[in-house]
Amino acid sequence: MPTNSRRKTLQNITFSADVNAGLWLDKYFEADRKGRSENNDEEPKQKHFHQTTLINVPADYIYFFREWKKRIGEIGIQSREITIDGRLIVGLGGASVLENSISIHRTYGVPYIPGSALKGLAAHFAHKYLGDGWQDGAKYGNGSNPKTGTFHKLIFGSRDFAGFVVFYDALLCVEHKGGKLPFHREIMTVHHSDYYRDRNQKTIKDEERQIMTVHHSDYYRDGSKPPADWDSPVPIPFVSASGKYLLAVGAPEGLEHLADKAIEILAEALKTEGVGAKTSSGYGRGHLEETAKERVEKEKLKAAEREKADVEEFVYYVNALRSNDVASQINNFYQEWKKSTLSNESRKLMAEAIINRIDKDWKGGKQKGWYQELKNFIASQ
Repeated sequence: MPTNSRRKTLQNITFSADVNAGLWLDKYFEADRKGRSENNDEEPKQKHFHQTTLINVPADYIYFFREWKKRIGEIGIQSREITIDGRLIVGLGGASVLENSISIHRTYGVPYIPGSALKGLAAHFAHKYLGDGWQDGAKYGNGSNPKTGTFHKLIFGSRDFAGFVVFYDALLCVEHKGGKLPFHREIMTVHHSDYYRDRNQKTIKDEERQIMTVHHSDYYRDGSKPPADWDSPVPIPFVSASGKYLLAVGAPEGLEHLADKAIEILAEALKTEGVGAKTSSGYGRGHLEETAKERVEKEKLKAAEREKADVEEFVYYVNALRSNDVASQINNFYQEWKKSTLSNESRKLMAEAIINRIDKDWKGGKQKGWYQELKNFIASQ
């Protein structure tokens, strides 16, 4: 289609909450439709990003995501849900008509985390923190660099080996209809735009960039302006994302433990390093959601800790009885033991505490029927 025809077509397009977010950000910028020369301010761009935050989750994507989640489970690809703790911006420096970009699924227009970004994050974290076995030889250039560590090579590969683990794109978790895409309007403010622009355009070396000896000069010798407190800040809008994403990591049959290790590394890397751009400002941090099995194990651990505390409290109060009060009050503890629903191991500790106090301070208690009941229970465990 000729350029003029495309422009005429775009002029008739208005915002809809059901538009593809990728096309909206890349193709339908209002200032472009009217002509850049007529819109030099930032207002149309800010409005455009704001409209992006109003786009609905595509209905087709919901069906696609359900099918994807089902299929990867059937073929043995391990998956975990990643929750972004704050905001996420992957692909900020990508090509865009709006200066700043973000990774958006080409077909469905939803934010996602590219598998390459996840693999790079995990490899960087392993190289930085996990020791020699995880050393990435490629990071040392082509000189006398050490070899790639064995563990790093197995999972992430090397220059001559692909590695066994595949990092798939982490897709936005949406399984139910309704709701907006998790886009958020953001602003970054450049305070010295003239200085940065001049510095990028000049070829002069940094060591030659010196201030002239003439007093009150506002310029460097190469003609560029130095940064100053009175420079006008330039707000630059962009969008970030949030939400939950499905991490998928695969490995050949028999090497599933490598995928487990990759997920373990990613969990730590997301928590401490973050994925994507602006991580030094807190973007890209996240954590893995617990699996059903992990939740069950966690609840079991909590229950065990509560039970241990209950038993310790029971034994403490039994031992705290005064010798003269054992005969009149120890039966209350027996009744509590009898009604207890704790494990047999815990009830055994409780019974032993009661028996010990009777043996020590109330000889007549040995004639009680429940005393023998406690003794029999202890012997049966």
